[in-house]
Amino acid sequence: MRNKTLSRVLTEDAITLAEVPAMLPGRRPHVSTVWRWYRTGVRGVRLEAVKIGRSVITSRQAVTRFLTHLNASNGDGGEK
Repeated sequence: MRNKTLSRVLTEDAITLAEVPAMLPGRRPHVSTVWRWYRTGVRGVRLEAVKIGRSVITSRQAVTRFLTHLNASNGDGGEK
């Protein structure tokens, strides 16, 4: 799994975890929230990311997959 994540993240539009909040619309999550998505996940879903040296890298596509999976697992399609 780790090698798959590494190759996937590095071939996509790579960004640091600190850059994730800026790419999201509306009320942006704090960077510590993004770290929690990476470390422990939410409802069994973790943000795909890899550690390279002292940096943790994810991708725009990985964030999209993460949020899509969370909204799909809600069962409501993400609508209120």
